[in-house]
Amino acid sequence: MSKRFDRLQAMIGGGVDPVSAAERATRLHGHGAGMAMIKAACRPPVGTGPAVVQVAPARGPVVEFRPVALFERGDGSIEARPDSFDGRSVIRRGDAFDRMQDQADRAARIARRRRVLLFTRGQIDIGREYQALVERHRAAGVKLSSIEGRAGGTGNGGGFLEAVLRDRERIDELRRRIGDGMALSLRRIRPSARGSRRAITDRALVDMVCLEERTITEVISLHGWKKCGGTIVAARAALVAALERMRG
Repeated sequence: MSKRFDRLQAMIGGGVDPVSAAERATRLHGHGAGMAMIKAACRPPVGTGPAVVQVAPARGPVVEFRPVALFERGDGSIEARPDSFDGRSVIRRGDAFDRMQDQADRAARIARRRRVLLFTRGQIDIGREYQALVERHRAAGVKLSSIEGRAGGTGNGGGFLEAVLRDRERIDELRRRIGDGMALSLRRIRPSARGSRRAITDRALVDMVCLEERTITEVISLHGWKKCGGTIVAARAALVAALERMRG
């Protein structure tokens, strides 16, 4: 059967040498292994329960956590307790901040160093707020110039157009706080040593991390910089400073 298939494939292909049965088997095995890896990567953590779709490649990486709420005890004191259905964990979509922290944690374990938090909770929250605002504004599908003259008639501030304008104003404010500074500049590098490197602005760094979900190492590499320790530290310091300015 295999030889007959090879001859038929050669005839259809105009005499091109057919792929051997062994090569086909190798490719199918590699494809199956790749699909297994994709399915394993997109499965949610075990503690999330059956209500979460178990295989969803389009969902991307997820992070497990348990919601906590404050409850009043009988004596009037406040207690923090898990606040989820049946004590199950919940998930949220992972982003560049999660990936960078995971990479740093892995490197610390290998080197047997203490775990170091790359960003504070407030810095991560403002970065995710910026991402959510931009995504929601883009999804609105309305150009700002087309609604500026029509968004003031309801008086209650709760209409769709007012919400789009509020998001736009918030985005503009955050971008003004980011500023026009340079995260990595070429001014101190000799022209003969610059090669393909391009300067990285604070705005480009924030947008690539928060909106495109790229790690700092990926941002540096895409701009032609070498992924050395000093460059990564400088870029991370610039990102931290930009996120702090965004927080106000």
